[in-house]
Amino acid sequence: MSDRLQLSKNDDDRLKAAVLRVLQAAHVGRQQAVTHKDLTDHLRAHGFRGLKERTVRQAIEDLRNQDDDGALICAASGAGVYFAATLQEVHEFTQNELRARARTMLATARRQRQAANRKFGGQARLF
Repeated sequence: MSDRLQLSKNDDDRLKAAVLRVLQAAHVGRQQAVTHKDLTDHLRAHGFRGLKERTVRQAIEDLRNQDDDGALICAASGAGVYFAATLQEVHEFTQNELRARARTMLATARRQRQAANRKFGGQARLF
């Protein structure tokens, strides 16, 4: 069972609000980034007992992808997560992190499809 299913809708909303509040209060700008572990530990100490990093990562993803106004939460490989302080930080995050990950995922999907075609012939074209 995934971590997401362990939170009620109310708890999920509370968690997202808490994540956003912590990032906006103390982690604005890349220089103030916080690791997922430290953010999770902070949230655990403030009422979210048993919380897992995976759940926090999903809450951050949900906040970024909100329909109306996604939160400007950035991440830098190895540096942690932070609330964007400038348009430049948002641009760098989008260009350097998200697009790079997307290219890697597309390349992996292409290689997997090619390997399946070699192994199964025309059957692999079904997916």
